[in-house]
Amino acid sequence: MLYNMRTTARGGGARDLERYFGDANVGGGVFSTDVGLAGQTIIIWPHEGLDSYGAARNQSEGGRGAAGVDQYGKHELEVLELAPFMEPLKPEQIGRVWELTWYDYPPGAVPEALKAFEAALPYRQEKSRIVGIWSVAVGFALDRIYYLAAYKDWNQRDEVVSALKKDGTWPPKTKDAAISGGSKLLQAARFSPLR
Repeated sequence: MLYNMRTTARGGGARDLERYFGDANVGGGVFSTDVGLAGQTIIIWPHEGLDSYGAARNQSEGGRGAAGVDQYGKHELEVLELAPFMEPLKPEQIGRVWELTWYDYPPGAVPEALKAFEAALPYRQEKSRIVGIWSVAVGFALDRIYYLAAYKDWNQRDEVVSALKKDGTWPPKTKDAAISGGSKLLQAARFSPLR
């Protein structure tokens, strides 16, 4: 299953975001950065039901501006492919703290890296929930894996990160090690289906 991930250069208007991305029945999420590049909005939304610009379709209005593109200003759009071992996102309330993490691998190493993520995932899910793992289908970093983790609160995140550093099980060891990576700590919008 494909997902669009839009990262805005600044926070979009809450009313516009809710109008286009507040469908409580869709397995997607709208987040703002808490730690990382301040003022970003990150939208992870199923690829179906989106126009050619990656914005939610609005049947009552026409044109690119009505689709919600222009009001967000500069943004990056990536098409992500959900790892075959992951369930599609569904609307649910999981936690107050979210973390979007990515690892960049050498060219061609993502398929093998995904196998390592699949093998390590059951143990990682015991610590806190991973709701999605994706590879990049279309975007500027084609040898990248993203994952989105949910935590009940900051204390749980600190505990999980400490435990995983100590036992060295996550991120999983891969034949070709990641050459770079990063993460953003997020807060779900009040209307986000996934929060």
